[in-house]
Amino acid sequence: MEKKLPKNYKEVLKRLEERGYKIEFQSHLSYFRKQFNKRFTDFIVGAFALVTALLWSSAINKTLNSERVKTFFSEAFPILKDEGLSYATAFVVTVVAVVMIVIISKLLKLEEK
Repeated sequence: MEKKLPKNYKEVLKRLEERGYKIEFQSHLSYFRKQFNKRFTDFIVGAFALVTALLWSSAINKTLNSERVKTFFSEAFPILKDEGLSYATAFVVTVVAVVMIVIISKLLKLEEK
């Protein structure tokens, strides 16, 4: 004895409501939608952050590879050769990024309160 599923979802919701499942069903659906939207938003923000990071990386590399900058750093810091300059730049950019992330995170927490 097979029961046929209703073709209209409103009928399904009506039957669930009659059996007392409406609140639980809708709360799970609402939770799923919120989580999906949050994760999707995080994904989009991450994609923009990646593109921005790649653009900055390219700009910084072009600047550091210019002859004027190489000459300046080789005269000012003789210990930093090409590889050393790359590592020094990566270290400075990392420190700046971490500081900015901490500041922005604290500002966002203040807004939530």
